[in-house]
Amino acid sequence: MKVRKLLDVLHLTFLLLTIIFGLFILYQVILKILGGSWTTEAVIISLLTILISVVFTIAVHQVRFGADYNYFKRNMNHFSKDFKEFRKDISNELKEIKSKL
Repeated sequence: MKVRKLLDVLHLTFLLLTIIFGLFILYQVILKILGGSWTTEAVIISLLTILISVVFTIAVHQVRFGADYNYFKRNMNHFSKDFKEFRKDISNELKEIKSKL
C-alpha cells in the first residue's frame, strides 16, 4: 500500500509540473503572438513536450483504472461464488424445514 501511495504522490507531482509547464508555455505563446520572446521552433518543441506529458499521464490513468478494474472483477467473482454457496445453503435449510412440517 505504501508503494501505491508513493506512486500516487509521484503521479500528482508529475501532473502538477505538467500543468505549471503548460501554463508557462501558454504565456510564451501569448508573448510570441504579441511579438516576443521565444522562437517559433522552441514554442513548437515545448508544445510537443506538453503533448507527450499529457499522453503519458493518460496512459498512467488507463493502467491504473485497468488494474483497479481487475481487482474489482476478482472481488466480484469471489462475492458471486460466496453468494451462490449461501443460496445453496439457504435452499437446503428451507427444504429441511419444509420436510419437517
